[in-house]
Amino acid sequence: MYVYDERNERWIPLRSTAAYRKKRKWVRDGWIGVGLLMLALPPAGMVSLALFSAFFSFMVLDESAYDGMHHPHDDY
Repeated sequence: MYVYDERNERWIPLRSTAAYRKKRKWVRDGWIGVGLLMLALPPAGMVSLALFSAFFSFMVLDESAYDGMHHPHDDY
């Protein structure tokens, strides 16, 4: 998936944007924090927290908001 970079007047992959890298860093830091918290929880708490964290990660990194963006060479 590509987005248009107006500053450089070119199409770039969504995952190369600063905003996406920032989101990915939030998710990484969140997983580190959750992993440390899991050390103090019983197994049922670990599983619940892991499932919630996975859902939250998918929600933060979801690319569907960019479906309206198309590469200039895509066929419509």
